[in-house]
Amino acid sequence: MIKLVQVVKEIKGHDYIYEVTWNREKKKQVWNYRGKVTKNFDAEKFKEDIYLAIKKDQQIRIPKKDLKNLKKVIEEVVDKYNEYLQQLPT
Repeated sequence: MIKLVQVVKEIKGHDYIYEVTWNREKKKQVWNYRGKVTKNFDAEKFKEDIYLAIKKDQQIRIPKKDLKNLKKVIEEVVDKYNEYLQQLPT
C-alpha cells in the first residue's frame, strides 16, 4: 500500500477525514476513514474537562504531582491535535 493523500470530504454538512492509499495488487484506491473534523474545537475547555473527570473519579487515587504531570501530557496531546487540524486543507 502506498499512502497518497489525506482528504477532507464534506457529507451532509459534516467534514470527514479519509486517508487515500493505493493497493498495488488490486490496482485501485483504498479510502480509509480517519475521523470527523471538529468545528469550534475549544482546546482549553477540553483539557479542563479531561483533567476534572480524572480528578473527580473516586476509584482512582493519583498523587498531586502525578496529576500535574498528567495535565501536561494532556495539554501536549491536545496541542498536537490542534496543529493537525490546522494542517488539514479547508
